[in-house]
Formats: sequence, C-alpha cells, structure tokens
Amino acid sequence: MINLVLITESYPFLCAQEQTFLEPELEEWSKVCDRIYFLPRYLEGGTSNKIFGQTDKTLSKSLEHLWRSPKEKYGLLLKHFDWIEQLASLRVWKLKEISKVLSWYRSANVLCRFLESWLTDKVINREPTVFYSYWLNDAAYALALLKRKYPKVTVISRAHGSDIYEKTQDPPLFPFRSKTVSNLDGIATASLHGANYLRANYPGNDHTIWTSYLGVNNKTFEDGSLIKKDSQMLQVVSCSAICENKQVLRIANIMIELAKALPENTIVWTHFGNGPQMKKLQKLVDGIPSNLTVDLKGYQENSTVLDFYRHQYVDFFINMSLSEGLPVSIMEAMSFGIPAVASDVGGTSEIVDANTGLLVLHDESDEKIVNNIVKEIADAQHWCSKRKNSRLKWCNIFNASVNHARFVERIVEITKQS
Repeated sequence: MINLVLITESYPFLCAQEQTFLEPELEEWSKVCDRIYFLPRYLEGGTSNKIFGQTDKTLSKSLEHLWRSPKEKYGLLLKHFDWIEQLASLRVWKLKEISKVLSWYRSANVLCRFLESWLTDKVINREPTVFYSYWLNDAAYALALLKRKYPKVTVISRAHGSDIYEKTQDPPLFPFRSKTVSNLDGIATASLHGANYLRANYPGNDHTIWTSYLGVNNKTFEDGSLIKKDSQMLQVVSCSAICENKQVLRIANIMIELAKALPENTIVWTHFGNGPQMKKLQKLVDGIPSNLTVDLKGYQENSTVLDFYRHQYVDFFINMSLSEGLPVSIMEAMSFGIPAVASDVGGTSEIVDANTGLLVLHDESDEKIVNNIVKEIADAQHWCSKRKNSRLKWCNIFNASVNHARFVERIVEITKQS
C-alpha cells in the first residue's frame, strides 16, 4: 500500500470543476492507498459529497500569504536564481512574459518548501508516497524541484490540453517547462496528440511521457437503440463553458444554418454550461428560425447532464473548440451511443472519426459543416451505425474504470522503482 498526495486546483472544492474527471480515478486510487491527501490551491465553492481522503487547507493559505507579503514575494528571488536563466531564454521581453515567469517561480518554490515541511511533519516520509499534480503547471514544476532535493520521492503529473499547448495561454508560455518535464518520474497525457507534442518539444524524455486516457463510467446504460426517436425532431446537444475557446457562438450559428437547410424538421439544440459569453449567446439566438428551439440550460451538475442523455434521444453532440486536449464531454455522450460532430483539434480525432461521427477542420466554413451534417444524417441507417460504433468505442477505449486502473497500476510500479 502507498500514500497519495494530490495537488489540485480546487478539488474537493468545486470551483475548478475537477470533480467529473477526478472522482472516477479516485475510486481506483482508494483501492491501493493507505492514505490520500488533497492539497487544493483554491478553497472556493461547495465541496464534493464523496470523501476519498483528507484535505489540507494550509497550502492555499501559504500561497495567499505569498501574494500578500512583499517580503515573501520578493525575498524568494534573492534565495534562488533559476528565474534569471528562464528570463534570459525569453524570445521577447514583455511585461506579461516577465510577470508570468516570476509568478510561477515564486508559487512553485513556496509549494516545494511547503511539501518539504509537510514531508517532515507527516508520517508518510517513512512510507512509499506519490506526489501527484493533476495539471502540468507551476505545481508540477514544484514537484520537479522537490525531486531534485529528494531523489527517492515519486513525482508525477497529468497533462490535458490547456496545460500542454502554449498557444492556449496568454502569454503563450509555460515557464520552466523543460526542467519540469525532465525531472518528473512520469507525465500522463490525456491524448496521444499531447504526448507526441511533449516528446517533440522536449526530447530525451520519451520514457517518462505516455498517454493515459481519462474516460467516463456508464454502468446504467446498455443500448442507445432502446430510446425511440421522434422522426420529426432533430435533437442536438453541446456541453462546455461559453467562452471564446469553446466557440459556442459558432455552434449557435451552425444550428441556425442547419434549421434553414432543413425547414421541414423541428430542431432542438440544448446547451449545458455557462460562461462569459452567455449574454452574447442569448442575444444571438433571439429571432431564430421558427423550426429551431434553443434551450440554454446554464451550469448543471454532471449527473443532470448524464440523466438527459439517458432519457432523451440525442441525434448528435457538437463541439467546435479552437483547442482541446481530448474532450471528456464527448466521451460522456458516446457512452450513451451519441455520435459527435467536432472540430479536428488536439486529440479530438482520437475519439471522433468517420465511424463515430463527423470530424471537421477547424477552419471549415459553417456552410460546409452544415452541408456535411445534412448529408450524413440523411442516411438513417448509416447514422444509426455511428451510434453503435460510438458506444463500442467508449467501451473499448474510454471506459474510466479500465483506464484509471491501468494508470494507477503504472504509477505503483514507478513507485517501486524509485
């Protein structure tokens, strides 16, 4: 048995919405761990009603103190000088870039110092322990620093999408990324695309970078064909934050054009999620074609979304993101036999293909996308086969219980070698 120390953005607090991804994995960790400790960076929102371990709130308070104390904030820069080397490597010296380097340096060193004292105070220093950052960010850099000081500890990180691709960031920079990647015992990416990206950009680390799909659980649904379809209605669902990257406004335009292209059909588009572009979206869908109904659900609990899939016949799920890791929202839909129409970004092509839906180039025109959708769904038997294939692909590749068990097993093996 081992101990797990998991650094999250907020879990078991819910403000960072990690619950959907983490809890299926924690089911597997609980089978092999004596103790699980959560170190959330932010303590906002409600908390999960599932208890997998103990929550230590002092890390969040230590980080708060860092930003409130000028002595702490600037004193760290005089103790170590890795930040100078990082600044020197910047191609462009701009305030945003410089600020991000210094911010990551400070927070990572505070976190590393916190973990050092934590190692001393807790009994876990006498037992095999995994230090695990759920995101490949400054917390992962802190673990890399810890590894340099304590070579026998096991330090790992997951990597998703926004924490892999620099283009998703403003500024487009991950400070200390090379040192982070080279000092961690393992980096598990959510997609093959992400793993290949890291290997190509940080060569020499192939042995510590691998793909571990997240997946979802769905034990209560056996056959999507049991749900009867109303042939007069085309039901479409999307689920994401309403923000620039997710392009929900573009989805709205595609739905409007689809309604115009299929005037004899009743089209219902349901969107789950909230975000900064909600008001723009509400304005955009005011005055839509009479055969289109738009239902903006706002933020809903994950269980509510899954119940919707379980009881409604959804013709297809749609995702038009500019950047992705590998969307869990698509995995959820496919676990109910719902095909997906999605933009070919990040690792999306690893789940959406000609057999499970419709993959579109991110720069394709809305008109072309609509024409392709109309062509695909016109052949009912052809589209029905995609429903079966979607469910099968989830079962074979994106089943959370299987994937997380393999992930945990691999980390346990790494711990034995440390």
